[in-house]
Amino acid sequence: MQLTGSVADEAGTEKIWKYNNSVNETAIVSTDIMLWTFPFLRFMPVELGRKYRRAMEAKKALLDQYYLSQKKTYKPGHARGLVDVLFKLQIQENRKGKTQWLTDEQIMAFIQDIITAGIYYKSGDSS
Repeated sequence: MQLTGSVADEAGTEKIWKYNNSVNETAIVSTDIMLWTFPFLRFMPVELGRKYRRAMEAKKALLDQYYLSQKKTYKPGHARGLVDVLFKLQIQENRKGKTQWLTDEQIMAFIQDIITAGIYYKSGDSS
């Protein structure tokens, strides 16, 4: 995978699909409106709360693999994939003392967007 420089194993692929399915579950307009209007439902033992918590667990598992593990093993000068390139840019911005636009949160959002776009493209819905 271009994100990390290696092909996702079975566990990684499963995390990607769990993330995709949970996003699809919570992106349904009726679900999204309810969770946005009544945010306390996220923590209640109701179906909407369970959907939200599944989505957050799937997101955490995905970012643990594609962000945290990459950041822990990052070695400057040895880019394995796109995530490492983003880390390099982040470090360069820090050294220049500029206001940092490429935060950790921004990198995590890029990872999620790239995976979602890849699934969308791969599923054939891009036509």
